[in-house]
Amino acid sequence: MAARYARMLLRLVVFFSLCGSTAAAVGLLGLYFYFAPTVLQFDSIADYQPKVGTRVYSADHQLIAEFSLERRVLVAPEHIPPLLARAFIAAEDKRFYEHGGLDYMGMAQAVV
Repeated sequence: MAARYARMLLRLVVFFSLCGSTAAAVGLLGLYFYFAPTVLQFDSIADYQPKVGTRVYSADHQLIAEFSLERRVLVAPEHIPPLLARAFIAAEDKRFYEHGGLDYMGMAQAVV
């Protein structure tokens, strides 16, 4: 009798695990298809062209106004101060120089 209940309990656990896994897969697929069209597509960093605003200049080349939804100024990497670059790295990834591009410890912490 106990074996019968154990088997029924095992079937219920397997059933709900499969239902949960299927629901999670469908949800993740839905999220992918919802957000995929908004991801920028480019083959290399040289092809990246962010949206920049319109700048209006006077006849003597003085900036009069800027019109944009976002304020972006493109700066070449060699013009970024080293201290600022280190500050961004410290804020984003404290083990940046210790891993080869994939921080498995950080990914495990994010999962937990």
